[in-house]
Amino acid sequence: MTGLKLVKKGEVVIKSGQLIVIDPCYLDGFGSEQEEINEFNNGLFKIHAKLQSRKTTAFSKGSGALLASAKLLLEGRFEEADSKNNEYERFNNEYERIERAKRVITTPGALCPPFFAQADGYVFFNNPIGDGYYPVVKTPRRVKVIFDYPLKAVKDAEGRCETDIERLTGDFLGTSSVDSGTQVAIDSSKAKIRNDIRDDLYCVVSLRNGVHQCMFVNGNYAISINV
Repeated sequence: MTGLKLVKKGEVVIKSGQLIVIDPCYLDGFGSEQEEINEFNNGLFKIHAKLQSRKTTAFSKGSGALLASAKLLLEGRFEEADSKNNEYERFNNEYERIERAKRVITTPGALCPPFFAQADGYVFFNNPIGDGYYPVVKTPRRVKVIFDYPLKAVKDAEGRCETDIERLTGDFLGTSSVDSGTQVAIDSSKAKIRNDIRDDLYCVVSLRNGVHQCMFVNGNYAISINV
């Protein structure tokens, strides 16, 4: 990626006293970054598909060699059985190598979502669930965007999604909607929200000026921004 850097922990610089958590497709002037992230994600999906194909082939060939080895042993053809068993070991080792590679690209901050893409003073992030409405809460130490908390599907006349806040820990600040698979945490002075975007589709948070660290928490089902 050019201009954006994948990191395990991101940083947001606040100068206006306000943080905005919003889908970048609701902002003017963020098309190039979004295209960059989409292109990167498409490349990852291709890598993942190739690894899965190789893994399936290795498993199939390894299983075939193991069955052939067992049959040869029953027939007393021990040298040939040893050869097939060695073949099985080779395919099994390849299978395990591919499995490790798949785990690497699904590690936060490595190659695959969830990850932060660090820009100049703000971050993009992809959550492990995808599009939807996500609650934003604030505690004395953190602001959290929670991805695995179910919001009520009932919507009012304007299409606003109702929120069940009884089980949330902290002060409920609002919701941030995801339509493009990506969100951005950014200082309000850098974000120009489109005129047609409702205020329930993004969340504005009052924060002290300075640098705030972002990280995935709760098994990657939330992000935390220190206050």
